[in-house]
Amino acid sequence: FSVLVKNEKLGRLVLKYWTIAFAFFSVSHIIKSLGTVKSGSILMAVANIRNIELSGHNPNVIGWTALLFLPISLAFVMTSKKQKEKIFWWLIFLIINLMIIFTFSRAAMVGMFLTFFLTIIFFKNRGIVFSILPFIMIGSMLYFIWSSAVKIGVMDTGRILSISGLSPEFFKRYDMVKTGFMIAANINENSEVKDALGFHSSYIKAWVENGFGYLCLIIFLFFYTIKTTYYVSYATKDKNIRLISISLLIAFIVAAFQAMFGITLFSAKYLQVFWVFI
Repeated sequence: FSVLVKNEKLGRLVLKYWTIAFAFFSVSHIIKSLGTVKSGSILMAVANIRNIELSGHNPNVIGWTALLFLPISLAFVMTSKKQKEKIFWWLIFLIINLMIIFTFSRAAMVGMFLTFFLTIIFFKNRGIVFSILPFIMIGSMLYFIWSSAVKIGVMDTGRILSISGLSPEFFKRYDMVKTGFMIAANINENSEVKDALGFHSSYIKAWVENGFGYLCLIIFLFFYTIKTTYYVSYATKDKNIRLISISLLIAFIVAAFQAMFGITLFSAKYLQVFWVFI
């Protein structure tokens, strides 16, 4: 990538192409899901994106990858000068959100709301159109679709969007991660213990399977990307570079948080996008 892409303009073009390509994948994946049921509702069909891991794609990996593209697509809305371009990127933004919703991934859902929260914080001067309204619409859509899916029985009750529905899973994963870190420091060669600790946390997986030094490298990677994008976003005078840098900053912060509660960081499908962004 560094050899072929000589300047920021070309780098931004690569990001645009990859974001558009992911949106096309999302549309084709959703359309493909509609053919998985001969009779029944559309919601039953799209639920198969998760229920049968349609075409062999892990829905959590799709959801996490979509979270990388989510703030970038919004940044391209803001950097577009022509009205048609803005409409096009709003459409891409909507498609990526729909892909996240239809994965029915709780981790991706939390990441989406974290992305929205950070976007409101960093883009607070962009006005209500960019700061609040899109997220209220998407949030309402997510609540309606997930609630309906649980109601008709195509998703389990653990995906009800409520404090009582989500908090048990959160505390379960929190306890797993906390216990994992405590035990990882004294890990033995028992493979069963390693497999158990490596589940639901990329940081623990890195430590247990590859050593504490590898964990430090991953932490340094996130520190470097977050620090660099934050610095560029405030140091540059170029409006477009600043907006793209802020969107990358949001994507990396969310990725660092997600890595605490999942191992998708070790998925090749996710990593290829992650490294292009770096």
